[in-house]
Amino acid sequence: MTLHARRTGLKPMLTRRLLLLSATAAPAASALLPLPARAQSPDQAVAFIEQTAKELVAVVNGPGSIADKRVKLQAIVDRTVDVNEVARFCLGRFWSTASPQQQKDYLDLFHRVLMINITGKVGDYQGVSFIVGHAQPREGAILVSTTVERPGNPPSKVDWLV
Repeated sequence: MTLHARRTGLKPMLTRRLLLLSATAAPAASALLPLPARAQSPDQAVAFIEQTAKELVAVVNGPGSIADKRVKLQAIVDRTVDVNEVARFCLGRFWSTASPQQQKDYLDLFHRVLMINITGKVGDYQGVSFIVGHAQPREGAILVSTTVERPGNPPSKVDWLV
């Protein structure tokens, strides 16, 4: 199961499935996070969003050097995100025309660029919070509405499709 977030009113950087960790990534991005098991209810989807947001906010707002925070964010991404699936989706029909070596190189580069994008401004954010709103079924998934608040910035509406 995946989770897809799209910032309302802004066009995603690559495609609708570019990873975003809203609290730490550059503006105008999207997210794709897998669940360990398929969410069967809106409550399960909300719980997943709340847990992931809690972990992200703890790192961003917590103590430690920027380098330490980057390592911790990397661990969250590696544990919760199927980056290879995101990369293949972003490449689209060109994935099947790439050689195995090109696919491997692309996946490696995609992961590195993604992590640079996510962690590149982690030092600029403090006081980040998530407000988890309601959840509703939508097209074989569950939409969870959230608001990301960063001091000095307007609130960002983020819809997560779990």
